Amino acid sequence: MSVLIPVNNAKLRINFTNGIINADGIFPATFTTSDPVVQTAIENCTYFQKGLIKIEKSFKIGEIEDVKDDEKVSEEDVKDDEGKVPEENLNVFPDVKNMQSAREILINQFGVSLSELQDKEHVQKKAAQLEVKFPNWH
Repeated sequence: MSVLIPVNNAKLRINFTNGIINADGIFPATFTTSDPVVQTAIENCTYFQKGLIKIEKSFKIGEIEDVKDDEKVSEEDVKDDEGKVPEENLNVFPDVKNMQSAREILINQFGVSLSELQDKEHVQKKAAQLEVKFPNWH
């Protein structure tokens, strides 16, 4: 599902993905953001106010979703013996677990344009090119 959400004099396109209707039931499409501007825009749009868009999970800033213990990579895992994060691990983002979060990092922190991040393959290629790692996104 793709919706246009008004923001001031512009419209923001939000793409909800992975929704499915089958014999087992309805599994709604989802969208994840850590951008408070996007979140506020969604919460103020008519789709949200009419209940067509709902909040599934919310996290406080800095809080991340639980990951299986064998998949977790923490900042402690990348620190050296002196407790510092080595320079080669500065571009490691263990809290990223989906394409939307990876896109946000690449756009906001590395200046990549959205047009270069069309799908998972493009996001992963650009991350590799910039030596950015998302160890918990599979």
